[in-house]
Amino acid sequence: MKLELKRISLWATIKISFLINLVFGFIVGCFYALLLLMISSMPSAAFRDSEFDQLSSMFGVLAIFVPFFVAFFAAIINTIFAFILVVVYNFSARTMGGLELDFASIIESTTTLAPIAPVPAPIPTTPPAPQPEPPSTQPPDDQTPTEPSQDYRL
Repeated sequence: MKLELKRISLWATIKISFLINLVFGFIVGCFYALLLLMISSMPSAAFRDSEFDQLSSMFGVLAIFVPFFVAFFAAIINTIFAFILVVVYNFSARTMGGLELDFASIIESTTTLAPIAPVPAPIPTTPPAPQPEPPSTQPPDDQTPTEPSQDYRL
């Protein structure tokens, strides 16, 4: 099945492009902020100690704002670029024809496997409980019967 892409919606492209570029811009801005913090942590021979401390603290403050700054401006610049590309595509598709896309339909297999018959689970068996031994009438081997003791006192 052949389809032709005659037109791309301008407003939908702007919304999606701005949102995606805002997220990617924030991620890139976080990397820039990390780079800025690494640069500020390296001492430089070009600055005296007091100047370097001021510059280092400025980099620390900038590292907080860089991700938001980069995200906002990357979203705006890339959305303008996407807007221009969509306008050019819509104009060229109107004059020369759109982009032809060839789609193939997927034919699902009609053969099915035979159902597997259920197998009953084995019945669990428990070993019989041990029987208690009857009490013995004989005294244990270690004890011998004793005679009653007599107390002989002087």
